[in-house]
Amino acid sequence: ASPLAGAALYASFGGGYLAILDAATFLVTIGALLSVRIAETTPSATAGQPLRTELLAGAAHLRRTPLLAQITLTATVAFLVIGFYESVTFAVIAAIGRPPSFFGVLMSIQAIGSIAGGLAVGPLIRRVGEARTLGIALAAWAIASLIYTIPALPASCAALAIFGIAVPLNVVVISNATQRYTPPQLQGRVVAASNMATNLAQTLSITIGAALVDTIGYKPLLIIVAIVATAAIPAMAFPAQPPARPALAIRDPSPAA
Repeated sequence: ASPLAGAALYASFGGGYLAILDAATFLVTIGALLSVRIAETTPSATAGQPLRTELLAGAAHLRRTPLLAQITLTATVAFLVIGFYESVTFAVIAAIGRPPSFFGVLMSIQAIGSIAGGLAVGPLIRRVGEARTLGIALAAWAIASLIYTIPALPASCAALAIFGIAVPLNVVVISNATQRYTPPQLQGRVVAASNMATNLAQTLSITIGAALVDTIGYKPLLIIVAIVATAAIPAMAFPAQPPARPALAIRDPSPAA
């Protein structure tokens, strides 16, 4: 609902008021997070280990766990081009003759796809595993990108719906796998290493996309996304085996537990 509401507010009052409202929603979120009570595990002593070893422990765990290494590498390669969508979508809106505020409508369509993908990702992981689910997400991104090259409203809506389905598949696979196959004392560092790889790749792709969209046009960028998304093929055809024993869940450290 929020993309449609945002588009209406933007068209009626301008971006400044919309930015203030957006900031206010984050303040509400901060308040909600501060109210959450948690029971954390006691950090384990790591005396004697070099600082460099501690800092790189998360990346080292990703590298030595075949499934996590495959997922992280595949997702990072995909994120090197996925950021193109940040600039491409506005070029598509111009190509189909719609105002910039139509971005909110397209994002709502993407959100509907994301709801569907969010409902499907759990059963899909249980059925085919994390690596193949990630492969399906990237294959969907490739299909969506090819459809997005067609400068017509129905094609744009269909492309973003498919793209929306793929988004939660990708996000849930990465977060689910890094938590399932990482011991509790490494969870923070492993998640940080995984996020750094994918977020850095996405940041670079957003910059590159913004620089190239007015130079070569949006269609070549979408074709590049589709080609790079074929990184999904190894994950789908040759998924790495998960560790024999998944990491145990973090237990409540209270005396009662």
